Amino acid sequence: MNADMQKINAKLEVLKKAYSQKIKSHIEDLKTFLAEGFQPEDIYSIIHSISGTSGMFGMSEVSALATDFEFFLKELKNKPKGTDQNILNEKLEKFIRDLELLGL
Repeated sequence: MNADMQKINAKLEVLKKAYSQKIKSHIEDLKTFLAEGFQPEDIYSIIHSISGTSGMFGMSEVSALATDFEFFLKELKNKPKGTDQNILNEKLEKFIRDLELLGL
């Protein structure tokens, strides 16, 4: 690996670490929504952001978890209102737990 590639990789690693901190901030936001009550549209942009940006940084496990949860939220848009809040809460709790198990 030449010196230029090493510099690029080092910069990418710094950005990845900074993004990992951003995910931790997102997790705290999601926990707040969970504690205070929420609707799918309240958390969609956070989940979408984690899905896309994690993939860009090569965090494939994080991206896959977020993409699956994002798909679930999209499916809720097509269902009648009144989706069981307990199911939504359980899905969000699992998503948060899975992210934390990955060290975030």
